[in-house]
Amino acid sequence: MAAVERLDIKVLSTLSLMKLNTEKAKALKKRYFERYPTAGEQKILSESGTVHAYELIYLLVKAIVQAQSIGRVKVRDSLGRIENHLGLSKAYHCPFTALNHDALGLDDLNLRIFRSD
Repeated sequence: MAAVERLDIKVLSTLSLMKLNTEKAKALKKRYFERYPTAGEQKILSESGTVHAYELIYLLVKAIVQAQSIGRVKVRDSLGRIENHLGLSKAYHCPFTALNHDALGLDDLNLRIFRSD
């Protein structure tokens, strides 16, 4: 048996963009493959990172518009005042607070297992 076939790899992940079938996800995948045609229709490098970057940009824009400023402190404070945001991967309710600086929680985590079988 080859060494690679004996591997049992476990990775903590948040989501798979390829499995998301919302209109927002379909639109993002379409734009992604237009921008990165060498990726192939079934491969997005760092699916979770791509989605999290996408989500963060929209949350930042929402905070900037709400704060009417790009000042660091005003944007930071405005992020803490976002009550709801319908994102690509989930509906966020108060994604940031004074004590919670991560819009994701334990319910957003998944264990992915990669095996040869």
